[in-house]
Order: sequence, then C-alpha cells, then structure tokens
Amino acid sequence: MTARSQLERLQKLLKETLAPKLPGVEVEVTPPARWKRPVAVVRWGGFAGLLAEQRFRVVVSNIPAETFERDFHGLIWFELTPGEEIDDYLRMPRSDDVAKKAESLMASAMKSGLAGKIKEALGNDAGESCSGSFEETRRVLAGAGWSKARIEEFCLAAVGRGAYCDCEVIALLIPESAT
Repeated sequence: MTARSQLERLQKLLKETLAPKLPGVEVEVTPPARWKRPVAVVRWGGFAGLLAEQRFRVVVSNIPAETFERDFHGLIWFELTPGEEIDDYLRMPRSDDVAKKAESLMASAMKSGLAGKIKEALGNDAGESCSGSFEETRRVLAGAGWSKARIEEFCLAAVGRGAYCDCEVIALLIPESAT
C-alpha cells in the first residue's frame, strides 16, 4: 500500500468512526509537511467553547481504544472548529500553562463551594445531566466574582488534574462523590 493510499484509508476510517457520534464532523489526514508525522485534522462545530485538551478528549473518547492504537497512534492531532486555523489552535492555552497555579486555584474553588453548587445545578444524577463541558463550572465561578481569565485558568488546572467537564470537577473537588 502506498503512503498516499494509507493516508486515504486512515481518513476514511476516522470519518466513519467519528461521524455517527459527532454530526457534521469533517476529517482530513495529510502527509507530513510542517511536522515529521502525518496530521489528522478534525473539524467540528461542537468544539466551540472547549479547551484544546477537551477537544482531543472528545475525539479520542469516540474512537475505540484498539482502533486508536492500531490505526491512529503516532498521528499529530488538531481538533478545530469550522474556520479555525491550526495556528489559532496552537496558540490556545494548555493545562501545563497553569500548572504552578493549580493548587491555589483548587483551594479557591473549594472555598467558593464550587462542587456543591455544580452538583446542585446538575441535579441528583450529575453524570447524566452533564453537558461534557465546563458550562456550570464557568457559571458558578462567574457568580462568585471570578474574572473570565481566572475561570479559564481554573478550567485548565482541572483538565491538568483529569477533570474535563462539570461532573468530573465535582469528583475532583469531592472525591467521595466519584463512588
């Protein structure tokens, strides 16, 4: 199989895998140019408002692990909204950018009662009512007087600790709620 036909096969497989779960998704797998490995670009309107690491998690969580390891491991990934450019994505903040502030951000969130307020907003079954985003986290922190920049830092810090959405923030701040 030629390198070109291999990339076409990967692109077709990736589109077929993601399309049922991410309606309107567009996929492109291209040969190395700017980077030394093939590039997978996944465009989807549902990425709007999500952090870069949240976007990747959406993609990976919708690909069976064995398929990812067998077919897609080693690709360079970009998860873009329609019209967004790769360079825009590369400028997005990452959890590593706030790693040194994470402890104080978590402590401040605990003091503000964030977990309980999110839990209250999501109801008894937080996992079922969670949107997969930080929608309630952002709303509660804004209501507590946090600046937009500080809220963004908290969300990045949460991602750095494995929480990618509201229900996972609850589990992060109140570990016994995860059981």
